[in-house]
Amino acid sequence: MATYQQNSSGRWKATIRRKGFPQQFGTFDTKAQAKAWARDIETQIDRGLYEDLTLARSTTLIQAMEAYSRLHTDGKKGWKQEVNRIKLWAKDPLAKKPLSDIKPKDISEWVASKNNLAPSTIRNLLTIVSQTYKFAISELGIEGIRNPVPGVKLPRHNPGRDRRLEGDERERLLSATIELELTILHDIIIVAIETACRRGELLSLQLEDVHEKVALLRDTKIGKPRVVPLSPLARQTLQSRGSEGPAFPFKDCREMERQWYKVLDHAGIDNLHFHDLRHHGVSSLFEKGLSTEQVMAVSGHTTYASLSRYTHLRSSQIADLL
Repeated sequence: MATYQQNSSGRWKATIRRKGFPQQFGTFDTKAQAKAWARDIETQIDRGLYEDLTLARSTTLIQAMEAYSRLHTDGKKGWKQEVNRIKLWAKDPLAKKPLSDIKPKDISEWVASKNNLAPSTIRNLLTIVSQTYKFAISELGIEGIRNPVPGVKLPRHNPGRDRRLEGDERERLLSATIELELTILHDIIIVAIETACRRGELLSLQLEDVHEKVALLRDTKIGKPRVVPLSPLARQTLQSRGSEGPAFPFKDCREMERQWYKVLDHAGIDNLHFHDLRHHGVSSLFEKGLSTEQVMAVSGHTTYASLSRYTHLRSSQIADLL
């Protein structure tokens, strides 16, 4: 049975007490609204359709995110990125709302307000929201909530980069590393081009894992070790690095990035990311005549769709083949 009480501000509080169910209450502008709400809740209870919204109304999105992070983020390959995304959400007003109050309309309005962010950033931020709702429902047992992300129109991905080394940029890049006496960067650039490996894979490569014609990459994007074939130039470069320890012993990624941009400035090369060397490497493998399966064995791509984003063939060389 529901009871009603008017407070000092003139609003009406409805309280529902049923044996075997948590106490429910709501505050409304009029008594009629309070009675309508109470009838609805009591009907749900009578029909066995009642869902306890206590936790959903008392748990904010950021609280659920932090709980999710404590249990799941640490074991992920991209844990640093996920931690940073949760930190961004902690500053957003939407994350301070209860899980029960966030609807698809709120997500759509949030997306529309973030025109200063890249589409990929928006998608990544919403991925953690979706994961949090799934976690809250399945692992925290929070009732009466639905994931508000599916069905919301998301911004289109920006066109992928198609930058690769052009003209004499390879020679200028390597000459700059020699002139600046940046030997480690010189060698990692060569191996990156020859193997099309990711930066993280090369930075984690140990010389003990370099064999005559292949190298074992233990730390990969997909989390599984893989063996990459080595060209003669890649073998020669790695053999010159020694026989044990890190193949490319930078202090950290930041040191490598500082050296990279210093070399670009010295060489007079604009708009070139280190990751573009992977694009160049994959495209060069195709231009050398390797099959799709052979290129995937070198680059570590698991699907042709992901491989195709890194393939930027020169039209002039295709014309030569024709």
